Amino acid sequence: MRIIKTMALIGVGTLIASCTSTKQTSTLSLNGKWDITSVNGKQLTDKGAYILFSDNNQMSGYSGCNRMMGTYTSDNKKSILQFSQVGCTRMMCKDMQTEQDILNALEKSKTYQINGNELTLNDSIGQQLMTITRSQPDLNGKWNIKTVKGENVQLTDGTTPYLIFDLQQQRVNGKIGDNQFNADIQTDANKLEFAQGAATMMMGPNQETEDKIKAALHEVKQYQIGNDGVLTLQNAKGEELITLQSQD
Repeated sequence: MRIIKTMALIGVGTLIASCTSTKQTSTLSLNGKWDITSVNGKQLTDKGAYILFSDNNQMSGYSGCNRMMGTYTSDNKKSILQFSQVGCTRMMCKDMQTEQDILNALEKSKTYQINGNELTLNDSIGQQLMTITRSQPDLNGKWNIKTVKGENVQLTDGTTPYLIFDLQQQRVNGKIGDNQFNADIQTDANKLEFAQGAATMMMGPNQETEDKIKAALHEVKQYQIGNDGVLTLQNAKGEELITLQSQD
């Protein structure tokens, strides 16, 4: 099959569903980044290739040369995982074979097997095409605040408050309401504490939300990042204070 790049689409593993069927398919929870570790039995640990599964059955990633984007369909009862409308950018690289192998594997993918954090993609007769391993989450980077003590959070202008962690500098900054926020942090393994933070002094309609976030941050003693990519900030008892979603 000819691969057409630059936002062009390739027909990849089209899933055919009966219009008369009333059976609902269940969705495999794949959200997050998965490193491509092998294709056709060849190890790819030095290529940096990955697949990022997002909400609404969207996928993106890196093939070792170009960026990929497309959609996927999964059914965990039938162990089905198929990709469609996969396209990529047009950069030419020294090693184009790895990219071609990855695209071909996505095209042929029909079923999967999962073992812990490793997922194996198989073709229609069960032969292994690719293995992917769920990436270990990293606290560094930008995280959108989703909930504070169980309550959903959104600012009055429709935007989402966020924090940006820099572990090397042991600093955090972001927007938690009407004001910019920054503070020193202390981390050790899954331990996390916020020093007294500083913020700009603008008064606005999000003061109550800002105060709730500040109060919750003051209680934080540890954190966990789940396989779904959700960062949970917890108090000393392990109780949930704030949940955040990576924007990477």
